[in-house]
Amino acid sequence: MNSATAPATTVEVTEGDRRHLRRLRWAVRAVLALGVAASIAANVLHARPNPISQVIAAWPPLALMLTVELISRVPTHQRVLACCGWSPPHRSPPSRPG
Repeated sequence: MNSATAPATTVEVTEGDRRHLRRLRWAVRAVLALGVAASIAANVLHARPNPISQVIAAWPPLALMLTVELISRVPTHQRVLACCGWSPPHRSPPSRPG
C-alpha cells in the first residue's frame, strides 16, 4: 500500500489536551527566553565597555532564539514530511580502495 491509498488515521484531541499543549508551549518558550536573556546578560557584561562590542556580544543568543522560533513555525502536516525535512542527507559509505 502506498501513501496515496493508505487509510487516514485520526486522533481525537480534547479541549483539555489543547489547553495543556498551549501551556506547555508557552512554558518552553519562557524557558528559552530566560536562557537567552541570561546568555545576553553574561555576553554583554563580558564584552568590552563600548556599545558596538556589547551589541556584537548580544547577537548570537538573539540569533539562536529567532532561528528556533522560525523553525518551530515551519508547517508540517504529515509526519513523513516532518521527519524527512530535518534528516541529514543520505551519504553512502566510503568505498575501499583496491
